[in-house]
Amino acid sequence: MVFTGIVLVLIVAVSAGTWFAGDRSTVGPEAQILSSRVGAVPGALAASCVETYDLFRLKNRAFAFDGTVTQTEVMKSPADGSPALDGYLTVTFHVNEWFRGGAQNTVTVDMIGPSMSPDQELSYGVGSRLLVTGEPRFGGSALNAAVAWGCGFTRYYDQVTAASWRQAFGSN
Repeated sequence: MVFTGIVLVLIVAVSAGTWFAGDRSTVGPEAQILSSRVGAVPGALAASCVETYDLFRLKNRAFAFDGTVTQTEVMKSPADGSPALDGYLTVTFHVNEWFRGGAQNTVTVDMIGPSMSPDQELSYGVGSRLLVTGEPRFGGSALNAAVAWGCGFTRYYDQVTAASWRQAFGSN
């Protein structure tokens, strides 16, 4: 039993190390586990939230989409020389549906890095389907140095929530 626990800890540690090291362009078994989650993606501390999630506040966001994570990497400083955000990753998504702010098939957004749940699962990873919304970091166009909002505004995909987002943004 102790040996099994040690092996599990090593697998999680190696996976997490690979995760934060950079490119995760292959879909692993974690995507199947993560696909069954609903609600807000954990990450940002509630105490740092300017607004709490609801559909009224959601429609004030600059961009929103249904996307599948295809790659993550450690966030680099933006071209303007401002610092990278501590604890954030640059996450590339294949966009399944735009609700606001874009039309391209692929988008890159800075997002708080995945957290470990009490059962030692990452909150999101390559293959995770998420409903993502946020703002440009420095103003300007919707996807200019785009940052995904936490505090409940970025959520695991489910059909009911996607339909409510469609209605909130007036799409389809």
